[in-house]
Parts: sequence; C-alpha cells; structure tokens
Amino acid sequence: LYDADGTFAGVAAVDYKLAQIESLVAAAYNYSADGSIAFIVEPDGDLIAASLPNVALAYDSSGALKQVPAATCGAPLIRAAYAHGGHSALDLLTVDGAQYWILRSVLADAFGLRWNFTALHPTECPAGYGLAGLACAQCAPEDHMTSDAGSPRCDTCAEGYYKYAK
Repeated sequence: LYDADGTFAGVAAVDYKLAQIESLVAAAYNYSADGSIAFIVEPDGDLIAASLPNVALAYDSSGALKQVPAATCGAPLIRAAYAHGGHSALDLLTVDGAQYWILRSVLADAFGLRWNFTALHPTECPAGYGLAGLACAQCAPEDHMTSDAGSPRCDTCAEGYYKYAK
C-alpha cells in the first residue's frame, strides 16, 4: 500500500479458507436440485472451489490438503467444461448426451486476483422443473404447475388430468 504521496506505507492481506469459499459455491449451486454445478479455477488450472462435494480439495500422500487440477478432478462435468476452454460468456457443451449452458465470468481485482468462475446449467429440465432464464427452476405446485422431464417450461394442469399437481 502507498500513501497519498506515493510512499510505501505497508502491506495488507486477506486470508480466505478454500473450504469456506467452496461452501459458498455449494450453497449457491445445489447440484441435487436440477443438475446445475459451478466451480472456480485459478489461472494455473487448480480448482479453488466447486459446488460438488470432495472435488476441489484432496489430501496428498503426506496428509496435506491440496487443490486439485480441474483437468483431472473426479467430476466429469468439471473436466469437460475445463477442457472445452473458451472465453465466451455463454456457450453450449454436450457431455454424455446431455446438453448444458456454460456461463463464464472472470473474478479479478486490481491487486492480482484472477479467478475463472464457470457455471453449468442443463438445457433440459427434470420433471417438475422449467427454464427460468438459463437455469431450471421448480414449477409451482401450489399453482397446479408441473412439467415432464426434458420440457423447457412449466404447464398449468386442470384437476383430474394425468399431470395434475396437488
């Protein structure tokens, strides 16, 4: 840090635990709900955090907790999205026959932080979900809304029909 005259005044730092960052990402992208995932990668390819448990950090042979490279992590979707590369903010990726929206953003500051944030959202929603923007969102059963698997939208159903949601 420098004062108003440009004279060196000292150094400041912030220390975040990677497990805390991972908890924030996991809370924002609950994989079990609709298949969406998110991860943050450093420029060297090491994962900082992922919404999937036990992916970004692992113990090495000495027992030390280490970051895992995105290219070799245990999550096929993360490996595929990382290998896909690209710098466009929005793209499509097909993995094992399922298509996903890839949304990318760079998290950077003036002090050298540069993390790559990636989120993947299925383009086809599971039963009971419909697209809300680019992500699947649960249909409102209280409004008699539901959907079939693979449908992009929630449908209103009349009582007594096979899709009727109670």
